[in-house]
Amino acid sequence: MEIVLFSSFTRCWETVEDPMPEFSPCGTRMVPTRMVCTGSTCYGVCLSIPNLAIFDLNLKSWDSIPPPEGLSYPCGKLGIRLYSCGCLLQTQLWGDRVCVFNINHDLEFKMWVLNREMRNWELVVKAGLQNLKDEPGNTLEALLLVGDTLFISRQ
Repeated sequence: MEIVLFSSFTRCWETVEDPMPEFSPCGTRMVPTRMVCTGSTCYGVCLSIPNLAIFDLNLKSWDSIPPPEGLSYPCGKLGIRLYSCGCLLQTQLWGDRVCVFNINHDLEFKMWVLNREMRNWELVVKAGLQNLKDEPGNTLEALLLVGDTLFISRQ
């Protein structure tokens, strides 16, 4: 797989190194499908491994950090989630901080923020969502975090 970046400043395309070998379990998608960026660093979760991928735009290099402690993937492999289960870890910005969140099968919403300097996670929100599941078979998925408002789909 080849990754290219376009600079609107230089108006040129540049090829960057492939992600690190530990991202190879992502299968055909070796980089995260959705990333968030703050400053010159981008963060995202691969489809089939739990580590958070980090790409430094200045250095053009990849790194990774483990997911938050206590995060469980009840679906087994994370990649199975794509269209079938609501346990996918989402990556977004909360203010200027990178956060990850998910809703597990016990209908518990958890959100962690990343301390970039310490390279660790802090659990900042834990909430039961059992009251939102009104019919058997309904699924809940955390969609979007805007400020202190979380958008959840109920299907």
